[in-house]
Amino acid sequence: MPNNLLSRFFANEKGNYAVIFALISLPLIGLSGVLADYGRAESLRSKLHSATDAAAIAVSQEVMGRRISASDSKQRAKEFLLANLGEQYADDLKLDLELPTPGDRTFRLKTSLRYRPTFGPLLVGIAGGNADRFDYIIE
Repeated sequence: MPNNLLSRFFANEKGNYAVIFALISLPLIGLSGVLADYGRAESLRSKLHSATDAAAIAVSQEVMGRRISASDSKQRAKEFLLANLGEQYADDLKLDLELPTPGDRTFRLKTSLRYRPTFGPLLVGIAGGNADRFDYIIE
């Protein structure tokens, strides 16, 4: 009797589509969340690059025009960056400013931003992994 019941269970094809849909929908929902995180990270990367370019041009003009001192230039660059990015990134923004020397008139501004995704850590946490260190560094 148990063999007959088991073979009838596996032979029955009614409702297979619902089971297959349920099994496939979970990874698809997770993948769409990860793709949303990736899209936000790329959008933020583009915004950071534009803000860095604008801050570098503005601060270099102020330093070369002697409107601000070299010691104030890093703070001024951070103000320009946050004005373009938004104040919510103040704690996650790091910048390195290299002012021109008398022999070299090159002005360098390097920025990085820590981006904390939403769905990636959630999926890692559900899977039992460590989601505490799930940040991207955007440079």
